[in-house]
Amino acid sequence: MENKPIGEDPLEDLQDASLGHLESMFGKMDHDVIACGHHHPGHVLRSDQTLYINPGSLGCSRDALARYAVIGVSDHGIRVKLDAAVYDKELLRRSFEKKNIPGRQYIMESFHGF
Repeated sequence: MENKPIGEDPLEDLQDASLGHLESMFGKMDHDVIACGHHHPGHVLRSDQTLYINPGSLGCSRDALARYAVIGVSDHGIRVKLDAAVYDKELLRRSFEKKNIPGRQYIMESFHGF
């Protein structure tokens, strides 16, 4: 499959978060860590030279969890912990209403399960 810039076809099927796919996208970059997002399931994958981190959806989910990653770097290497914080979905909904967010009904139904 041809790699396209993010946003060129936003409704295209999501790509799997396999190491092979990540290496095809980022393999020419010489970095110890590459952190990315948008793919809702979190993952930590390691190639021979790069650690790929995606904490998952940052609050854009039906389960009221904002996922994040904590990365620690020391002389012993790089540590990654995936975690999540609970948030109040009803407060989020009221905030969208109060601020009159455009497309809020679609956003709340599609991404938050309202």
